[in-house]
Amino acid sequence: MEFTSNYEALTEDPIEKIVNNARKTDFDKIYANIQPEISDINQKNLLLYVTGASGSGKDTIVQALKTIKPGFQEAIPATNRQRRINEPTDKYIWIRPQLNSEDFDNYYESVCKEYQLIEHSIHNGNIYGLPSHSLLEHTESETVITIGDERGFVTIKNLMEQYINCINFTIMPDNFNQIINRTQYLNNPQQRRSEAVDFFNNTMAVTNYFVQNSNGRDGVTQAALSIIDTINYLRS
Repeated sequence: MEFTSNYEALTEDPIEKIVNNARKTDFDKIYANIQPEISDINQKNLLLYVTGASGSGKDTIVQALKTIKPGFQEAIPATNRQRRINEPTDKYIWIRPQLNSEDFDNYYESVCKEYQLIEHSIHNGNIYGLPSHSLLEHTESETVITIGDERGFVTIKNLMEQYINCINFTIMPDNFNQIINRTQYLNNPQQRRSEAVDFFNNTMAVTNYFVQNSNGRDGVTQAALSIIDTINYLRS
């Protein structure tokens, strides 16, 4: 797989570029980018679509949001990657492994149909996507959270905006060095960092809000609280 960016050749930190171009809001750690199109706020529920590069802390933020606001329901995404040590079994819908009789293209096409993935992509060699039933089973929930990428957000928004308000919060650390540090013990760290450069360069075109997730538990908690404050503001 080829990448359009090489993180080792960076002349500008892509996260600092976002901070310099997005608008700081009144909420700590929140930067506004594209004003979300909120309509029929009292009739439509909210899909909080969380994106972020590998090492940005999006999973941690989602867990913090669910802890602080138990009423937030998660639409569980699917993946075929190997489950990590001590990773909860219900964190993902685990896609079946590739059969010996399948090449990867056929396998990818088959599981997208089998698991009814309404959006899907490949990251670090693994398949990720959102099964339709995972989202539809929460249609009565006031706020639904899911994790995906920027292309997935565009797909979901185009499919669902008639029925639900879709807002994208992109999670990012304070600087790109934190991405490097957080991915150093993961598999394929160089590929993850190159994908992260592309992600941050491309996400300005679709992201509603950027959220800085600083190191440490306090940073995670503050970022989650600021997301909630932003949602409450939009609903007011």
